[in-house]
Amino acid sequence: MIAAGWPLLAVGLTAQTLGKQLTGESTSVIAGLGVGPLKLGDSRKRTLELFPFKQNVDQEYDQSEECGTEMNWVDLRDPKHDGNLFIHLRAGAVFQIDASDPSFRTPDGISFLSSPEQVRRRHPKLDAWILSGNHGGEALGQRPLVYWIDRRAGIAFAFAYSQSERKRYLWEIIVFKPGSDICPHDDSLTSLDKKKLAPFALDP
Repeated sequence: MIAAGWPLLAVGLTAQTLGKQLTGESTSVIAGLGVGPLKLGDSRKRTLELFPFKQNVDQEYDQSEECGTEMNWVDLRDPKHDGNLFIHLRAGAVFQIDASDPSFRTPDGISFLSSPEQVRRRHPKLDAWILSGNHGGEALGQRPLVYWIDRRAGIAFAFAYSQSERKRYLWEIIVFKPGSDICPHDDSLTSLDKKKLAPFALDP
């Protein structure tokens, strides 16, 4: 359900002016810290200052008590590809950021559509998990996301499946507080489908 009362994009603020607003800001995804200018612990007000909502494009959802509220900001700056930031808030503060957007990348170059091999070479200490049975529909290849997680560092990589290419690709990078659990896209922390896989596995 879309939460009521979220601010709309101010009159005159377009995707191009937003792009200029972010010019010069860091676009790095930093484990345990944040994504670009947005940091874990930032308020909802600060989130909307950095990523103003656009009417009929961006959305905000109430999730479970454990996973709070999810804000989906759509990046329209690249005409070839719309990116997405999924920003999770609990008690009014950001506690998880999911970057499915080629504009944002880790310092070692990992970004949306990176291959599992690239991620494994640069991040050798990851555990593989299925966090829910939700397959996400056609957009995610009709298969559950596979998560490679470094809980100590506060970063995870979620891989979707391409039916046309018959392989997994990086769909989003997740930043969270080190040592905590992450909220998957079905917003359940206690899914009966949750299970640990062999290291660097890409399928159940």
